[in-house]
Amino acid sequence: MDSATAASSEDEAFFPFMELPFEIRLQVYRWLHLMNPIRLTQFAPWYPIPVNRAYFVKPVTPPLCDSHVPEVPDDAPRPVASAVGPLLSPCRPYCCMPTAMLQANKQIYYESRQIPFRENEFVFVNWFASGLWAARSFIRGLRAWQTQTMRYARLELLSRDLSGRHVEEWRELCGAWAAGLRGLRLKILSGGGSGTGAGVSWVVAGSPQRGAPAVNVRDSDGKAELWIENGLKQLKRLRCLEVELSVADWDAQTKLDWCQCLEEAINESKADTEQQVRVCCVEREHETRGWR
Repeated sequence: MDSATAASSEDEAFFPFMELPFEIRLQVYRWLHLMNPIRLTQFAPWYPIPVNRAYFVKPVTPPLCDSHVPEVPDDAPRPVASAVGPLLSPCRPYCCMPTAMLQANKQIYYESRQIPFRENEFVFVNWFASGLWAARSFIRGLRAWQTQTMRYARLELLSRDLSGRHVEEWRELCGAWAAGLRGLRLKILSGGGSGTGAGVSWVVAGSPQRGAPAVNVRDSDGKAELWIENGLKQLKRLRCLEVELSVADWDAQTKLDWCQCLEEAINESKADTEQQVRVCCVEREHETRGWR
């Protein structure tokens, strides 16, 4: 085979990927992203790791009551939290980009590197420690463009994470997500104690403590608590906040009232032209599903 024939064969085998329109290249990157699910590393056969699966929730509905229900004028403002709106998807991908593709050339790297941060849901659960600690440890290992590109997260907290000395850690996490986060699924578990030992043993147990202090939305002066004022209000791009309250002493109506108060506190300082944050009170849906 002469050199001309060999060159012709190479030209026929070559596909001009970079000549495709950007929109088509972006779709190819997304499919490659979905084809590479992340697999958690088993550190040792005896070391437990959390199982990654879709976490389904449903809106909390007020209990049926045959007592007198006060009439609400038609022109009274309806808080967004009182309406059942669309929930965040529990089936977001948990995938990565192939390293070989990112190393192909500089243009492909810059075109595709943000896809996992935009499409994935980043999950931080209470597992031997609070999800807040896990999230902060993860964020500190990222670059600024990575944290600012993250769009969706699911985070489990202990009630003590939103008070006292832990508020500064919560503020730091919200500051890292301030420029990008759109949807946050938040689970707050009442209890955990004040020390590390108590917190770890309770986290492993995984059930709320009866009589444990709950998280307050406002202080004694009626002002928003610091975890809202210096935390959630930093999330300027946030559109939907789902809150699952695991409090042993609270019924459905108490949880709904708490979420409505939270929504009012987050949006009270927003201008009329700013996008309002929709707070949804949810609970876990325990029915069996096949998707994982």
